[in-house]
Amino acid sequence: MRLAGTKTSERARRSRKNQSPEFTFDETTTPKVSQEKFLARDQNKNNLIQMLRRYFANTGIKEEQAFEDADTLIVTTAIKEASLHDSVEIVGEDIDLLVLICGLAMEKKNIFFHKPAKGKTPAKVYSPNCFKHDKSVLENILFIHAFSGCDTTSSFYNIGKSKFISTLEKNPNLRSSVELFKQEKVDPEMLACAGNLFLIALYGGRKEDTTMDILRLHRFAKSMTTSKTNNLSLLPPTESAVRQHVFWTYLQVQTWLGIFKDPQEWGWRQTNNGLEPICTTAAPAPPELLKLISCKCKGKCGAACGCRKAGIHCSVICLHCSGQTCDNVARVEILFNDDHDDDDDYDFSTVTTSFPAIEEVS
Repeated sequence: MRLAGTKTSERARRSRKNQSPEFTFDETTTPKVSQEKFLARDQNKNNLIQMLRRYFANTGIKEEQAFEDADTLIVTTAIKEASLHDSVEIVGEDIDLLVLICGLAMEKKNIFFHKPAKGKTPAKVYSPNCFKHDKSVLENILFIHAFSGCDTTSSFYNIGKSKFISTLEKNPNLRSSVELFKQEKVDPEMLACAGNLFLIALYGGRKEDTTMDILRLHRFAKSMTTSKTNNLSLLPPTESAVRQHVFWTYLQVQTWLGIFKDPQEWGWRQTNNGLEPICTTAAPAPPELLKLISCKCKGKCGAACGCRKAGIHCSVICLHCSGQTCDNVARVEILFNDDHDDDDDYDFSTVTTSFPAIEEVS
């Protein structure tokens, strides 16, 4: 029996961000709220799915409902149908669909992704061979997309997907390491090492920066002496945090490839609220330092909080809040990036020529 999926945590975060009531609606209802707010409530989404399934059944349209990752089901269904039809078109707004087409169906010439017009942005149609980057990047686009940030992995502060692409293009020696993420059986230690090597290159590490922690230390020391404004958010992540991120990435790539892995073996843990990511297994600072940093705030630990100023969350040693009843408590939702309009970070070419009649895959 499968556990609840890894997207549960992301859906919960979006639900908290876009709180919405439960709506009563039917086929004739005109929505008066945004799509994001409407779908943020699980019951609204479930009711909409059931309504669509009834409509499809009554009109003779074939449909399938995904257990967890609908994008994978859509693309794999399109691949299956491509051998039966002249052409197949996937209609959607999520760029994940196009990435999956490029990663899973690069040899198919009759599958297209149609991104509808939105506002002043015209509709665009893409094919599997629309990816204009180096072949080595196309062959590892699933890794690039997951490692740089998606629904189930964290994104890196102030670093876009194009930087990940250029890092792989400029460092051919990394390609064998990246290939590990597509292997069904792999040593976790080798995988963690591969992720570290990639990130050291991404952050422009030198030969002496043999680990992420060493690179982080060198960057911190440099920022203290050369920068007028020391933004700790720009520092590379710790090695312990990278390890978990690597595991999330591997799990997601394997999911896209249709291989089931137990999330609890790859960076996730089961809680009363479902699966949640393990952000790090290391303490935020040495015990000696943590003993010296605590606050005595009597309120919600706002901007004046000593812990907040030090860049750490409140803990059990804080006098009044104990790291539990204030606004400076660690929250999982800051990990994930909900921006799906990231196709500008990839270099795609659109299809401008006409093609045969298209079968929609829903």
